[in-house]
Amino acid sequence: MNLRHETFILHMIAHGDRKLAYKAAYPETRNEQAAYNNSCRLLAKPEIKERIEKGILQNQEQNAQLLKEEFGKNLVNMVEKRQQLAAIIRGKVQIIRQVREQGATRFIWDGPTMLQILKAIKLDNEMEQEMLRYM
Repeated sequence: MNLRHETFILHMIAHGDRKLAYKAAYPETRNEQAAYNNSCRLLAKPEIKERIEKGILQNQEQNAQLLKEEFGKNLVNMVEKRQQLAAIIRGKVQIIRQVREQGATRFIWDGPTMLQILKAIKLDNEMEQEMLRYM
Protein backbone atom coordinates (compact mmCIF):
# COMPACT_ATOMS: atom_id res chain seq x y z
CA MET A 1 0.00 0.00 0.00
CA ASN A 2 1.47 3.33 -1.00
CA LEU A 3 0.88 6.88 0.25
CA ARG A 4 -1.63 7.61 -2.52
CA HIS A 5 -3.65 4.54 -1.62
CA GLU A 6 -3.63 5.64 2.03
CA THR A 7 -4.85 9.10 1.00
CA PHE A 8 -7.61 7.57 -1.10
CA ILE A 9 -8.67 5.34 1.81
CA LEU A 10 -8.73 8.21 4.31
CA HIS A 11 -10.85 10.37 1.99
CA MET A 12 -13.25 7.51 1.28
CA ILE A 13 -13.69 6.99 5.02
CA ALA A 14 -14.18 10.72 5.55
CA HIS A 15 -16.79 11.43 2.88
CA GLY A 16 -17.36 8.38 0.66
CA ASP A 17 -17.14 10.20 -2.67
CA ARG A 18 -14.90 8.03 -4.84
CA LYS A 19 -14.04 10.69 -7.43
CA LEU A 20 -13.11 13.27 -4.81
CA ALA A 21 -11.09 10.70 -2.90
CA TYR A 22 -9.24 9.71 -6.07
CA LYS A 23 -8.54 13.36 -6.96
CA ALA A 24 -7.20 13.96 -3.45
CA ALA A 25 -4.82 11.05 -3.85
CA TYR A 26 -3.99 11.85 -7.48
CA PRO A 27 -4.38 15.65 -7.79
CA GLU A 28 -2.96 15.67 -11.30
CA THR A 29 -6.08 13.86 -12.56
CA ARG A 30 -8.25 16.27 -14.56
CA ASN A 31 -10.58 13.91 -16.39
CA GLU A 32 -13.75 13.12 -14.40
CA GLN A 33 -14.33 9.80 -16.15
CA ALA A 34 -10.75 8.71 -15.55
CA ALA A 35 -11.06 9.62 -11.86
CA TYR A 36 -14.23 7.56 -11.61
CA ASN A 37 -12.82 4.57 -13.50
CA ASN A 38 -9.57 4.56 -11.53
CA SER A 39 -11.41 4.91 -8.23
CA CYS A 40 -13.49 1.86 -9.17
CA ARG A 41 -10.27 0.00 -9.91
CA LEU A 42 -8.92 0.89 -6.47
CA LEU A 43 -12.17 -0.08 -4.77
CA ALA A 44 -12.01 -3.48 -6.45
CA LYS A 45 -8.79 -4.25 -4.57
CA PRO A 46 -9.76 -6.36 -1.53
CA GLU A 47 -7.17 -4.81 0.79
CA ILE A 48 -8.34 -1.27 -0.01
CA LYS A 49 -12.02 -2.14 0.23
CA GLU A 50 -11.45 -3.88 3.56
CA ARG A 51 -9.53 -0.92 5.01
CA ILE A 52 -12.31 1.47 3.99
CA GLU A 53 -15.01 -0.76 5.48
CA LYS A 54 -13.06 -1.13 8.73
CA GLY A 55 -12.44 2.62 8.89
CA ILE A 56 -16.10 3.45 8.36
CA LEU A 57 -17.15 0.91 10.98
CA GLN A 58 -14.60 2.28 13.41
CA ASN A 59 -15.89 5.83 12.84
CA GLN A 60 -19.47 4.69 13.42
CA GLU A 61 -18.48 2.95 16.66
CA GLN A 62 -16.59 6.02 17.86
CA ASN A 63 -19.54 8.27 17.02
CA ALA A 64 -21.93 5.92 18.82
CA GLN A 65 -19.65 5.93 21.86
CA LEU A 66 -19.50 9.73 21.86
CA LEU A 67 -23.28 9.91 21.65
CA LYS A 68 -23.62 7.44 24.51
CA GLU A 69 -21.20 9.44 26.63
CA GLU A 70 -22.86 12.76 25.87
CA PHE A 71 -26.50 11.73 25.88
CA GLY A 72 -26.41 8.30 27.52
CA LYS A 73 -27.87 9.39 30.81
CA ASN A 74 -30.88 10.83 29.03
CA LEU A 75 -31.43 8.03 26.54
CA VAL A 76 -33.58 5.02 27.25
CA ASN A 77 -32.00 1.78 26.12
CA MET A 78 -33.73 -0.91 24.09
CA VAL A 79 -34.43 -3.15 27.09
CA GLU A 80 -36.10 -0.32 29.01
CA LYS A 81 -38.25 0.51 26.00
CA ARG A 82 -39.33 -3.10 25.62
CA GLN A 83 -40.15 -3.27 29.34
CA GLN A 84 -42.46 -0.28 28.96
CA LEU A 85 -44.12 -1.86 25.93
CA ALA A 86 -44.59 -5.10 27.90
CA ALA A 87 -46.30 -3.16 30.70
CA ILE A 88 -48.69 -1.60 28.16
CA ILE A 89 -49.37 -4.98 26.56
CA ARG A 90 -50.13 -6.56 29.97
CA GLY A 91 -52.41 -3.67 30.92
CA LYS A 92 -50.20 -2.62 33.83
CA VAL A 93 -49.97 0.97 32.64
CA GLN A 94 -52.70 3.34 33.71
CA ILE A 95 -53.69 6.06 31.31
CA ILE A 96 -55.53 9.16 32.42
CA ARG A 97 -58.42 10.30 30.26
CA GLN A 98 -60.20 13.62 30.46
CA VAL A 99 -64.00 13.32 30.35
CA ARG A 100 -66.48 16.20 30.11
CA GLU A 101 -69.88 15.58 31.58
CA GLN A 102 -72.54 18.24 32.00
CA GLY A 103 -70.07 21.08 31.75
CA ALA A 104 -67.70 19.56 34.30
CA THR A 105 -64.39 17.91 33.56
CA ARG A 106 -63.25 14.84 35.40
CA PHE A 107 -60.32 12.54 34.99
CA ILE A 108 -60.54 8.77 34.74
CA TRP A 109 -57.67 6.37 35.21
CA ASP A 110 -58.00 3.60 32.68
CA GLY A 111 -55.99 0.79 31.11
CA PRO A 112 -54.69 0.97 27.56
CA THR A 113 -57.16 0.56 24.71
CA MET A 114 -57.02 -2.46 22.42
CA LEU A 115 -55.55 -0.21 19.71
CA GLN A 116 -52.79 0.92 22.07
CA ILE A 117 -52.06 -2.67 23.06
CA LEU A 118 -51.86 -3.78 19.43
CA LYS A 119 -49.57 -0.87 18.62
CA ALA A 120 -47.33 -1.79 21.57
CA ILE A 121 -47.18 -5.40 20.34
CA LYS A 122 -46.25 -4.21 16.84
CA LEU A 123 -43.51 -1.91 18.18
CA ASP A 124 -42.15 -4.64 20.44
CA ASN A 125 -42.00 -7.08 17.50
CA GLU A 126 -40.14 -4.50 15.41
CA MET A 127 -37.67 -3.87 18.23
CA GLU A 128 -37.12 -7.60 18.68
CA GLN A 129 -36.34 -7.97 14.96
CA GLU A 130 -33.94 -5.03 15.21
CA MET A 131 -32.15 -6.63 18.17
CA LEU A 132 -31.90 -10.00 16.39
CA ARG A 133 -30.32 -8.31 13.38
CA TYR A 134 -27.36 -7.28 15.53
CA MET A 135 -26.86 -10.64 17.22
